[in-house]
Amino acid sequence: MARSIPMYTTDVDPTDPQARIENAWLVWADSRPVRNALAATIDDLETYARDQGADAVLGLRIVSSEANDYQILGTAVVKAR
Repeated sequence: MARSIPMYTTDVDPTDPQARIENAWLVWADSRPVRNALAATIDDLETYARDQGADAVLGLRIVSSEANDYQILGTAVVKAR
């Protein structure tokens, strides 16, 4: 599935490690009780970050519990133009 904004587990954009960041903020999403909860939570985070004007999400982290609940955290960024 193609993403509307890139999401990376790294702390820099691996496609442009020298990119200057103009703005950055924490974004997160909690899982919902749906089938494929992890994928749905990643989609929720992407939508939230994109709707707030992010160009990408860096430092993506996934936290899970024994109950198959997920929390996904990352840093939404806007790159300098």
